[in-house]
Amino acid sequence: MLWLGLVIYWGNKITGKGVGTVIGIILSVLDVCIANDWMGYAYKFSPMSLSQLELYYGYAAKWGLNLGYTFRFFSITLIGLGILCIVSNHKGKLVKRLKNGK
Repeated sequence: MLWLGLVIYWGNKITGKGVGTVIGIILSVLDVCIANDWMGYAYKFSPMSLSQLELYYGYAAKWGLNLGYTFRFFSITLIGLGILCIVSNHKGKLVKRLKNGK
């Protein structure tokens, strides 16, 4: 999933460590927690859950979940994550140039 990959990349890039991987694991486990223990409205905040098509028929409509919401969610966050990844990548190069005196 592109969204999860960008989150992991950005988290690793800004910290210089494997923090992005831990965030990715937490987001993956969040889907299981919502499905087993939490209220249905929490599906709106779980990207892993939103990517499951079986969520959109049945009871999900009462929480305001539909394909339009999912499209908006992923469009906005993918653009935002893409920008964050580009900025963090260029920021890292700028810091290296400044340290080298170029």
